[in-house]
Amino acid sequence: MERLVLRYKDALRALHTLGEILQQPFSTIVRDATIQRFEYTFEALWKFFKDGRSIKEIPDIPFMNHSILIKIKKAWRYVKWKK
Repeated sequence: MERLVLRYKDALRALHTLGEILQQPFSTIVRDATIQRFEYTFEALWKFFKDGRSIKEIPDIPFMNHSILIKIKKAWRYVKWKK
């Protein structure tokens, strides 16, 4: 359970930093930082939900299909490099 709490705090920090960068005026540096923070946030949330599924009190989340999330991640990488 302690590991899940750490994952939760990590996910909250990641969401907070993503929110901070989204408040900045647009530039290529901000765009690149946003992409990096989005990827970090995605990973942090994925790890939190993955660990949360192992605890019986937390119900299974239907959208936590690994293959769907992999496809979303690949699509995001394709879109970001296409620009």
